Amino acid sequence: SNKTSSLVSFIASDYNTGWMNGDIKLATLSDTDTTNVTGSELVTNGDFASTKTPWAGGTWAWQTDGSGGGWLRKPAGTASTTYQTGTGIVVGQKYNITFTVGGRTAGAVTAYLGSAAGTPRSANGTYGQTITCAGDTILRFTGDSAFDGYIDNVSVRLLAESDRSVNGNGLQ
Repeated sequence: SNKTSSLVSFIASDYNTGWMNGDIKLATLSDTDTTNVTGSELVTNGDFASTKTPWAGGTWAWQTDGSGGGWLRKPAGTASTTYQTGTGIVVGQKYNITFTVGGRTAGAVTAYLGSAAGTPRSANGTYGQTITCAGDTILRFTGDSAFDGYIDNVSVRLLAESDRSVNGNGLQ
């Protein structure tokens, strides 16, 4: 009844967690599949090195960071979405999405994989979240009308290994 002082082991036909004690933070590599965990990057130009391509849409504009890289910036004013079609993304699969929000002065930005939304982010920082792709295979970032800031270092990878703990933070 109290997750911070309990002890549990989950056993199923495709995984066995072993004993997980109290406030465990991560329980992975517990499946019965013996193949190696691998995965590749499914986003093109997620670091916005020298251009916006293949990202499209909205009022998002590429800006240089002054040291050979860049990011996509959205000014406040209207809600706007930038997007790209993910290569190798499959509807129904779980993916780890990471990205950086920077230069934010107001509002929130939300990552979507198809029609499935992640958590809106309303502070500068690097974020990771697991999203199950739904509807289509387009990766979107939508800034609300107040959002004034940029995104950078966007990465999408297949969730290679599930986290069996209460946190649900799988490995890429």
